[in-house]
Amino acid sequence: MSLIIDHHVHLGTDNKSGYKLEPKELINLMNQYGINQSIVFSCPFQDFTKENPYHNPNNYILKSAGLSKGRLKPFMFIHPFLDTRKEVETLANTFSGFKLYCQAGEYDYNKLSSSHIADFVFGQKKPVIIHTGRTDKSRPKSLLDVITSFPKTPFYFAHAGRLFDDDLEQLSSKKNVYVDVSPLATMCSNPKFFAGKEQRKSNIEIDNPESVLRYLYSLFDKDKILWGSDAPWCINLLESGYTKEVEILKIMGSLK
Repeated sequence: MSLIIDHHVHLGTDNKSGYKLEPKELINLMNQYGINQSIVFSCPFQDFTKENPYHNPNNYILKSAGLSKGRLKPFMFIHPFLDTRKEVETLANTFSGFKLYCQAGEYDYNKLSSSHIADFVFGQKKPVIIHTGRTDKSRPKSLLDVITSFPKTPFYFAHAGRLFDDDLEQLSSKKNVYVDVSPLATMCSNPKFFAGKEQRKSNIEIDNPESVLRYLYSLFDKDKILWGSDAPWCINLLESGYTKEVEILKIMGSLK
């Protein structure tokens, strides 16, 4: 039997939303629902008045993963303009991958070429999880040049790329692109989580996870569609949210 991996979990406390999740809580949920391993990283909103805003949260992630007996796989949260080169180079080898979230710390994926650390991060050839949003600076296609420049680096586009059809069409031809559908049940509960109607494929029923998945499978190989819960966001935004996100796994299994 293959491992069941949750590809998208935040640990710690988020300064903006107040959402929080501790390692013990996560492990209990994983045990309850039969999740073997979770990819974990810090919550996005930290103190951006100082350099290396993720220093303490990243250390917390490393400590949590180290105590988990392999259940938690640590990814390093990166701010490409506030992190120092020394910080990233010192810690990079201790993490399994990286996480970027441009709406936290307010930067633009289109401007990554001017970052003093982005090339180093992408050059590690480790998976990079990319938060996507509905704004131009956070759309998947804003990273097309980066994806092309680093063909051996796996890029995981979170939140189903917000279903921007033009973006996903372009990304689908890239061998190093994966789509993380977290938190699909939560997103399907409210259209505000997806791109506007004119920017989506017209035949997608966005309140229907199966319809969304069928669309993504029409573009990407099925092994490139990754499941994740986006806890604790799913827990706070949707009643019985973690349970409903786990149910997405059953739908994905039925379509394979």
